[in-house]
Amino acid sequence: MGAKDNDGSSEFGNVSKEAEATLVDENQTKSTMSNRKVYKNLLLVTAAFLLNMGSYMTLEGLQSSLNADAGTTSVAAVYTAFVLTSFFLPSLAMEFLKSRKAMVFGTIPYALYSVANCFPQPYTLIPAGILLGAGASVVWSANRVYISDISATYARRNNRDEGKTTSHFYGIFWAIFSTALIIGNVISSGVLQAFAVQPDAAVGTAVSNATAAYEAEYTTAAMQIDPYRLNEIKGCALHNCDVTPDNSTSASNDAKTELNPAVLYILFGSFAAIQFGSAMLLLFFADEAPDRPPVRTEAKKMIWKSSDQEKVVENESGDAADATVTQRVTKQMLATAKFLVQNHSAKALIPITIHVGVLQGYAFGQFTKYWVTCVIGIEFVGYVASMFGIGSTLGGYGSGYLAQHAGRFVIMVVAWFVEMALMVFLLIWEPEVGEKALFFITFAVFGILHATYKTILTTATTLFFSSTKEAASASLSIWDPLGSAIAYAISTTACNRIYTICMMVLVTIGTLLYLLIERNYKRSEKAKGDAIDT
Repeated sequence: MGAKDNDGSSEFGNVSKEAEATLVDENQTKSTMSNRKVYKNLLLVTAAFLLNMGSYMTLEGLQSSLNADAGTTSVAAVYTAFVLTSFFLPSLAMEFLKSRKAMVFGTIPYALYSVANCFPQPYTLIPAGILLGAGASVVWSANRVYISDISATYARRNNRDEGKTTSHFYGIFWAIFSTALIIGNVISSGVLQAFAVQPDAAVGTAVSNATAAYEAEYTTAAMQIDPYRLNEIKGCALHNCDVTPDNSTSASNDAKTELNPAVLYILFGSFAAIQFGSAMLLLFFADEAPDRPPVRTEAKKMIWKSSDQEKVVENESGDAADATVTQRVTKQMLATAKFLVQNHSAKALIPITIHVGVLQGYAFGQFTKYWVTCVIGIEFVGYVASMFGIGSTLGGYGSGYLAQHAGRFVIMVVAWFVEMALMVFLLIWEPEVGEKALFFITFAVFGILHATYKTILTTATTLFFSSTKEAASASLSIWDPLGSAIAYAISTTACNRIYTICMMVLVTIGTLLYLLIERNYKRSEKAKGDAIDT
């Protein structure tokens, strides 16, 4: 290495000594992290995310049942802060901390949010939610960079294709991470069910009294209880806005009276300890990802790796002209804004992308509170919500496989039919305690639909906008969490019947626009193929 030919050029070609030294340094990164350490760090990061996000997602699913207005508002604050800080905070954090320590920095607010739930007031939950959203933007961006860097190191060390190696490493991460929602929710429901207590008669509400009176009346008369009337009295399912003489408030709002407060403190404290432990796992046991040094070429260009994209900057003097963080963030924001303003196809995908976030918020905000908690009890929320994780796994793998055979167009049409059937079912279903299986199946369908939309949209975005992938990806990361923020913001005031109908309208508009863009894309690809043939 470094031997020169007779013409004075090195084995790297006709480049300067400085460029050769840089390239040599880059090749030397092959030895900075062994294959064993690469996999160790991948599994450590995956385990940390499994522990942290498993705790948070379980807590998010309980917010609408446990903390009513303050809880759902705090979750809306999480997603809003995530969107707003994604433009600048990840770049700043990784500029000064690098990816590993940035993940540690971003994980701490998750633990603070769990602690805030021990004192569930708007002035504790909402600020904690804002901090969590900011931390989430950092932790997910740093995660992408970290896994990308260690996979690149592994690929260079073993002379493998970097793209395929990165996909393989992400596959390992998501396969393990997808169990987070299942494990966390099952544990929380087990704890709540084991320690749940019946509300004391002295603190019984008008709703519970009216319910008991209604049940007693029909039991005495040896008649079957009408689930419609019972749900109307309790304000369950689609009846959250129904006003009757016997019902001035929803029984689901009093879910906390059925739980020992000490149990909640133990549960939230355990979540906080697990999340803090996951941060320490990254801080003390994970290694820093090898740097990707700048590479100078004969044309005097500098290439560096940012959080989401590879940028090339002309450097006429040959010196490393480092762009400031502000300049990079500004450039990224302007590129995304320009992409959204000038690209009509991108604007056409906004409704379906927002719908993906709204769908998740509807499932974890409305369904867990007004269907699960109100009818069968808060101790079943975790068990039912775990089906979202199972459905997501099936939907993600299933849609990816079917897309290769049936195509994205067909999958989106089928997904639309399935969601319309689900919404119609929710409009006519009067849930009863004895129908627990339907709660589980319904939530699994939510998970399948959510993962299907995410998979198709992520794949389609990289294809539809191949020349502007970074801006398209940034756009996708804006509208999805924005949809969740909207869903949680209106969850306590929206009437479920109207909400469900609006969901049907939104998914219909979004699907039609997506299919239009898909058709135009296929036509353009066919035209390109015909042009090549001729």
